Amino acid sequence: MPAYPPAAPAAAAPPGLPPSAYGPGAPIPPMGAAAGPPGAPEFLAMDRKNAVVLDAGGMLLGTNGQVLSFPWPAVDVAWCEKGRGRGQVLVVALALRDGTLHTCEVGTRSPGELDAWIAQFDATLAYYSPEE
Repeated sequence: MPAYPPAAPAAAAPPGLPPSAYGPGAPIPPMGAAAGPPGAPEFLAMDRKNAVVLDAGGMLLGTNGQVLSFPWPAVDVAWCEKGRGRGQVLVVALALRDGTLHTCEVGTRSPGELDAWIAQFDATLAYYSPEE
């Protein structure tokens, strides 16, 4: 006899709630499943509060815990630049096809990292939305 009671069967989800693709018990996708084709570039710049991501799915802007996701077909124009007068800050802005504008600022202590972020942002953006 085991020294502990047998495990109870797992509880079913409450009726009326659709199963979630996220959270406990959700299937874990294989490595690279969310990525684009092999060799597709990705961009990530983040600090303690904010983040900017560009990948095959589009752009994500995370500001103070709020994440906004924009698929590439919704993005009209996106750009980045060095923030003025406040240390090493990357300012990312994007205009959507519906006319709305969104921005995000990400800070770093390293001027070299800021320059690298700008170069990588521009290269990743050019890959996913080449100028016509």
